[in-house]
Amino acid sequence: MKKFTQLIRKTRNLLLADKKIFVSLKIFYAESKNILAIN
Repeated sequence: MKKFTQLIRKTRNLLLADKKIFVSLKIFYAESKNILAIN
């Protein structure tokens, strides 16, 4: 049972990390589009 709880915690942390990466990529994409639009 303890192992199961650890697994859930690990999975949740990975999902949170994925979400942060996704948000960063979206911001990066928007920024690069703005730079391209200016030039």
